[in-house]
Amino acid sequence: IETVIYMAVHVGAKNIYAIGWDSGDKAGEHFYDDETHLDSNRTFEYEMVQNGSGPLYNWLKDKGIQLSLISETSSLSDEIPRIKLKDV
Repeated sequence: IETVIYMAVHVGAKNIYAIGWDSGDKAGEHFYDDETHLDSNRTFEYEMVQNGSGPLYNWLKDKGIQLSLISETSSLSDEIPRIKLKDV
């Protein structure tokens, strides 16, 4: 999803809705159950996305773009609003 965000900025999106983006509360837990990930990269990826999500949210906000998560279990920054799919 991280690369898709830059594409959305490039094409002029005003809202970005992320579904299931790092939805677990521990390294490597996603909304899908796939054990083919490399274990050595799970913690690094998790921490990078978790720690970078607040600054990303604020960067997008400064550009007039609203980032929202459609997930109640996401471990991303609490700054990012959580919404229900029915509210989109």
